[in-house]
Amino acid sequence: MQLSQNTDYEILEGMSAWVASERRANTHVIHYLREIEERRLYLQFASTLFEFCTEVHGYSRSEAQVRIDAMRLTKAIPEVIEDIDAGRLSLTVAAQAQSAFRRENVRRRKMGKPQLNEDEQKTVLEDLMSISTRQADRKLATHFPNQPPPEKVIPLSDNLTRIEFNAETDEMKNYHRLQTVYHHQTGGQWGKLFAILANNDIERLDALPRRAPGIEQGQTRYIRKATKQYVWANWERGCDHIYENGVRCGSRQNLQIDHIIEYGQGGSNEPENLRLLCGQHNRFRNAVNL
Repeated sequence: MQLSQNTDYEILEGMSAWVASERRANTHVIHYLREIEERRLYLQFASTLFEFCTEVHGYSRSEAQVRIDAMRLTKAIPEVIEDIDAGRLSLTVAAQAQSAFRRENVRRRKMGKPQLNEDEQKTVLEDLMSISTRQADRKLATHFPNQPPPEKVIPLSDNLTRIEFNAETDEMKNYHRLQTVYHHQTGGQWGKLFAILANNDIERLDALPRRAPGIEQGQTRYIRKATKQYVWANWERGCDHIYENGVRCGSRQNLQIDHIIEYGQGGSNEPENLRLLCGQHNRFRNAVNL
C-alpha cells in the first residue's frame, strides 16, 4: 500500500476507517467463536477452542485468549458486543474483565459466597469504558482488592519458562513438607522440587506394563487393572481422535480410556479395542456416536 501521495486528511481519515473496520472484524470473529463453541465445531479440528484458534487459524496464544475471553464475556452480557464494536470497550479490556470475573467467582465459590451477578458485572464494566489496559488493571484491582493475581506461564527463551501460580494454605503445607523431604536435592529451590515431583510421576507412568495382558475370561463391563495399565502406557501419544484432515489430536489433557467398538455394541475390553481420548473428544464421540 502506497500512501506517500495521500494528503494528511486522507491519511487520518483512512486510519479512522480501517480502525473501525478492524473493530467490526473483531466483533464478527466473536460472533463466530460463540457459535463454534456452542456447537462444539472446534472438536472437528482441535481438542479445545484455544487450540482451534492458535493451530487452525494462526492466532498467537495471547491473541487467541483475548478473543475467547471477550467472547465469553459477551455470552454473559450480550450488550457488551455493541460496546466493543463502537470502540467504547477494547477487546483486550473486555478480556481483562472476563478474566477478573472468573477469578473472583472462583474465590467466592471457595468461600461459599454467591457468584457475581449481572448487575455487579455491569457496574464494573461501566468503569472500564474508554480506558487503556493499564488503567483497567488498576480499576479491576479497586473493584476486587482481595482477588489473587492470575496464574502465568511466561516463555523467557527456548529453554526457560517462568511459571507463577497461587497456592492455598493447605497446599503450601504439603509443599513445605515435600521441600523438607527433598531439601538435599533441591537446596530449597521450588522449581527443582516441582521438577523432582514431575520426574517421579513420569517414571511411574513409564513403568506401566508394555506387554498386552492375556485375554479376559467371562468379560464384564469393567476393564482389568492390567489392561488399563497397558493402554495408559501409550499416554505420550495423547488423544487418538482423528480429525477430518487425517491428523491425530494428540492432546494429553484429561485423557480417558475409550472403547473403539462400544461395549454395548459388542465391543470387548481387549487392548486392541481400547484407546485414549481426551475428555473433549470422548464426549464429542458419544454425542455424535462416532
